[in-house]
Parts: sequence; structure tokens; C-alpha cells
Amino acid sequence: PPGREAYPGDVFYLHSRLLERSVKLREEFGIVPKDTPAESRDRSLARKHPQGLEAPAEHRPDDVHGLFHRPHGKEKAEAWLATLDDKDKYKVHRYPDTGGSMTALPIIETLEGEVSAYIPT
Repeated sequence: PPGREAYPGDVFYLHSRLLERSVKLREEFGIVPKDTPAESRDRSLARKHPQGLEAPAEHRPDDVHGLFHRPHGKEKAEAWLATLDDKDKYKVHRYPDTGGSMTALPIIETLEGEVSAYIPT
């Protein structure tokens, strides 16, 4: 918060780090040309929906860049791909710098030396 330092180990520091990491947990998908390498991170290759954010809900992209990333992002991307006339030229691509595992969150050590970890259930 403003006017307060956040030191490693205190709750404000830990909260900000967890928020930063949570962004990396979101998976992003796009419709890209079939020859796009699996390791490609170039979001400019994603085909944009002609109707943009006004597209029908079942295949509406989640942002203006034509990416899908909400809970059903992959399914929505696949639904839109199925409607394309030239669908054999494209594929659904998951960007490798997105997604992750909740187990990738750090182990937390408090100022008192106590150690805790987030264990997903």
C-alpha cells in the first residue's frame, strides 16, 4: 500500500508476488497459421475475429487482439476454428509463455522463520 514498504516475508510483499505469478497461470490461445512453430510467442500471428468483441458468445475472443484466455478459451477457439472456410490452414495455438501450475507458486518463509506452501487440493 502507499506509504508502506513491503519487505520480503511480510504479507504485502507476498500478496504482490502471488498476484504477479497468478497472471502467468492464465493460458492464452490463438488461431494461427498451421506452420507456426509450437514455441512461437508472437501474438501478432493470431487471426482476429472479424466481429471482434461483438462476435457470438460461443466463439467470442477475450480481448481485442483475438486471443482466447478465459476458463473455456481453448473450447471457444476450437469452436471458431470449426466455422472458418479455410480451417485447414489454421490451428489452435497455446502460447508457451502462458499457463502453468499452481504448484509452481513459491514456498513462503515468514520473518519468524516459519515456512508454508500453497498446496492445491
